[in-house]
Amino acid sequence: MALEPRFTLAQLRDFRAGTRRQSAQEALIIDRTKLEAFAAQENGDVGIALVQLGGAIVWQSRVSLDDYLFSQDDLSDLLPPDFQVARMAFAERLTQCRDWLHFRPELGPDMADVGGCIVDLIAIGQAANAAELCKVSRQVLDETGYGWQVFWRNRRGTRPEIPDEEFPKQKLLPFAHELIAAQAGEEIDWEALFLKAEPGYISAARSVMSTDMAKVKAAVDALCDLHITFTTPNPDGNLRALEGYEIDTWHHMLWPTTVFAYLRVRQAHGLELPALDHPLLRQTMGQFPPRPFKTQELPEWYLSALDALGKADPNFSDLRSLVTRENIL
Repeated sequence: MALEPRFTLAQLRDFRAGTRRQSAQEALIIDRTKLEAFAAQENGDVGIALVQLGGAIVWQSRVSLDDYLFSQDDLSDLLPPDFQVARMAFAERLTQCRDWLHFRPELGPDMADVGGCIVDLIAIGQAANAAELCKVSRQVLDETGYGWQVFWRNRRGTRPEIPDEEFPKQKLLPFAHELIAAQAGEEIDWEALFLKAEPGYISAARSVMSTDMAKVKAAVDALCDLHITFTTPNPDGNLRALEGYEIDTWHHMLWPTTVFAYLRVRQAHGLELPALDHPLLRQTMGQFPPRPFKTQELPEWYLSALDALGKADPNFSDLRSLVTRENIL
């Protein structure tokens, strides 16, 4: 297997250039308009608002990455906008988990997506928010199981069942939960939760507090290889978690947050960092920042949307305080 990233920085710039970039900007404007209209109402449909909020975050992620890639070449004093998007995505993922617990207890949300958000939050140093989302998603796992696996295992009708032994091993969610558990000296029994985990991510996460630097270096290199292996190979992003690929968003293709999350945990506990010489880390977005990223002000339309969600459903009344709290390591 080649160790070079599937996409170079130049290729990623080409993918996001031209009409695609314009389409992303236009979609962001549309979604923001819908959200602002929702926030202006006294009451609103929470489910629709969550969909719109999620859409706005996705499109803002793409536009922000464009601005970053097209204008920046140096990480010495830079805050890539997509690190900020991770904090914005936290609210959407948390509300999604809560929404499923309250309204669809028989089926949990797509935990691969939730796991990716927890990893991003750990990578930028937002330990408290990561722990909050980890707590709620664990509750979903305990009460409903891993959503997609339960769905396909129990479904009847239009498609045949996918036997457990054929279901793809899960990656980002187990990795995120194991990273947090390892800091308390704990390990998670995934078989008891009826979830098949990718062994490489589990073993890497469980080594995060190790003082054996050879073991730590091997874990970082393994995470880099796993990132390349499970990055969606199609630039259009047609493959998803059900096909075994979980790293399928534009900003994650070259932004190895699984590696950054591992390193950030060690940094937070004053543990030595290994040599970072894997080819995946020898490109602009693969350079681990020596300090957690600074916090930017969130846009007013986004804060208004969070307030409106809290008014529409008391279960979400604390969203704004969770998102805006300072919890940088």
